[in-house]
Amino acid sequence: MIYEKRTYTINPLKMADWLALYQSDALAVQTDHLGQLSASFLPRSAWSIR
Repeated sequence: MIYEKRTYTINPLKMADWLALYQSDALAVQTDHLGQLSASFLPRSAWSIR
């Protein structure tokens, strides 16, 4: 199995908007072409941002 690591830099205050857009538009396209998403990670510093 091959894994691809991608790193995105996102303004922490825009994270909720980006996740909503990704889930509503991009995830289905990505899944169709690449298969099921295996993991997604956030840095520990992002945990305290709301």
